[in-house]
Amino acid sequence: MFLTLLRASRGNGVNDFLKILIAVLLIIIPIGYLYVKPSSAIRNTFVATESIKDYCGIALIGFFVGVLVGITSIGSGTVTLMLLLVLYGYSPAVVVGSDVVHALLLTGFTSLIQARLGNVDFALVGYILIGSIPGGMLGAYITKSISATRLKQTLCAILVAFGVQMFWEGILHAK
Repeated sequence: MFLTLLRASRGNGVNDFLKILIAVLLIIIPIGYLYVKPSSAIRNTFVATESIKDYCGIALIGFFVGVLVGITSIGSGTVTLMLLLVLYGYSPAVVVGSDVVHALLLTGFTSLIQARLGNVDFALVGYILIGSIPGGMLGAYITKSISATRLKQTLCAILVAFGVQMFWEGILHAK
């Protein structure tokens, strides 16, 4: 509804603008994160969160990501992952694992809404799942065998690559 109102007042360029904005974040934040010195105490569990301020900040990240997912389907993994790594210092493996479960629940709710609106091609979903379920299982096992530093570097490189691709597509489409 919000995006519909925004498109009505600003035109279809809103999607391109959002795509470019997210792409810039996916380029800048991971590059900056690679140069941040690791904290002496990397959080390995959610219990390490120290205050109500942390809980509220994490909830705001969730709200921001929920809006992005609802509008663009972009953000569930990428934005949450980077914000939790950068702002809260959780280990990359904990962030990946927590974000995957978060994405399951978030996309579960939003997928029900999208299905009710008639926006889902279930055959397409099935084909995507054929590859993504085994790939996700393999990736989950790989995170246990990679050091936190190497996983951090890998995640940042992947996010920057996606950001560059999204930025390029957004610029080309916006013309």
